[in-house]
Amino acid sequence: MNGTIKLKNFEFSAIVGNPDDSQKVCQANAFDTPNGFVFVLAVSQRTYGELQQTCEIINQRAPYYLENEIVDDPIEAVANTMVYINGFLFEKKRKDPNSVGNQVGMLCVVIKDQKVYYSWTGDASVSLYTGKKIIHLTGKGFPTKDFGLTIESTHEGLGVNRHFEPFVSSSPIVPIDGDFLLLTVGGVFSDLRDNQLLDLLADRMPTHTKAQKLHKLISASPQANSAATTLINFYNLEQSKRTYAPVKPLVAASADKVADVASVKSRLWKWRYLLIIVGVLLASYIIYDLFLFNPATPTTETITTPAIPAEEVTQEPEVPPAAATVQPEPQQPAQAATPALPEDVSYTVVPGDTWNRIYQRFSVCSWFIRNHPPNRGRFDGDENPIANSVLMIPVKFSASRRLNPNFYREFSLDRVGNACQNANEEFVRQFMSRASAAN
Repeated sequence: MNGTIKLKNFEFSAIVGNPDDSQKVCQANAFDTPNGFVFVLAVSQRTYGELQQTCEIINQRAPYYLENEIVDDPIEAVANTMVYINGFLFEKKRKDPNSVGNQVGMLCVVIKDQKVYYSWTGDASVSLYTGKKIIHLTGKGFPTKDFGLTIESTHEGLGVNRHFEPFVSSSPIVPIDGDFLLLTVGGVFSDLRDNQLLDLLADRMPTHTKAQKLHKLISASPQANSAATTLINFYNLEQSKRTYAPVKPLVAASADKVADVASVKSRLWKWRYLLIIVGVLLASYIIYDLFLFNPATPTTETITTPAIPAEEVTQEPEVPPAAATVQPEPQQPAQAATPALPEDVSYTVVPGDTWNRIYQRFSVCSWFIRNHPPNRGRFDGDENPIANSVLMIPVKFSASRRLNPNFYREFSLDRVGNACQNANEEFVRQFMSRASAAN
């Protein structure tokens, strides 16, 4: 997988290195399925016979499973894929112990509806870069589903035991524009300091170049190390709030604490039942007090009011015109606010900026910027942006929901084309006509 692959909401680059004298073998794969877009990274010890046999099996069986087994919950999709791969490798290893490598690790990631779901086991890592810091979402300690305990992983790898429960993200990652997701298996990732990664991730270089340098750093060691690295850059997302579930700090769980989990759960359930009973009793008392119970003795009270002459009821006294009260005219219901086109955004071109980088920031095709009247004469001979010049970005032609909330759908890649090849005067004329009709 060479270069950068660009999709609607993200682009990615995958790098794999397997030195001949390395003890391990790694592979990376990416493919689209009905369950979402999938990334699979695998690592294992070298096997007898074919060098990459175990990883090849994983990269063949994962697409087969996810293309044929469609589930509603993406978390189930990533977890079930790991369980299926484990079962397949277990049966294969049972028939031929030398056919599957040892210490098999795997990372399965699904991106669906602009959210990231992941499951992993073994030597795998997921890290989120926000533009300011890097957050590690996997590690040597893994949170359990009960009570928030964090215990050491006892996994021996895929294909070792028939029964297998992978580690699964407790909630999906919700990225925002400009976020990077770093996926790795193998290498020496756990030995790196965060500032080593931050220096590379903060650099304004193309995604593929950045992935190559990160891979070189991750696989660097006095001894040759196999590693697989995938770097994902998100853009053109609808959400403006980032969420994720970080891994908790490693807490050594004693044997007594782990053995006592069942009794703790039993006590929790007893408290829950007690609270439910108290709640039902309280609700019954409130209903009885409000609607059924009446402590006062019923009494009959007669209220007399002075009779009103019929004339006063049926006729209104005449009021001289000068003293007449002017009745306010009934107000018309407020009309819904008409959709407005956003104002241009001023942007100073940074040295090294390209049209691709400007698109990632504003989601506006270069044709609209180059042909915007305020920008005439502000480009070089090849119509590329000039460093330190000021451009007026017409965000009314943006595909970003944040910048163009009323009309962003008009400029999706489905309409303007993957290379903005549909952007022209006729496209603008038709859009302005629709916008005017909406107003």
